[in-house]
Amino acid sequence: MAKVKTRLAEARDLDAVAALFDAYRQFYEMPPDLPLARRFLDGRFRRGESVILVAEDGSGTLIGFTQLYPLF
Repeated sequence: MAKVKTRLAEARDLDAVAALFDAYRQFYEMPPDLPLARRFLDGRFRRGESVILVAEDGSGTLIGFTQLYPLF
C-alpha cells in the first residue's frame, strides 16, 4: 500500500490543485473551467483567505485537497 502524505499547499502546487478543484466542480455538474478554478484558488491563496491542505502519493503527485476558511 502506498503512503499518502498531507501538507500545506504551496504556490508551486496551484496548477495541480486547480485541476483537482475543477474535477470537483465537474462532479457537481458544473461545466469544466480550469482557468476559473485557478483564478479562484489563486485569489484565496494570495490573500490568505483560506488554507489549502494537499494529499500526495509516494511519487509526489497530488491526489486530493481540502480548503479551509478560517473564522474568528
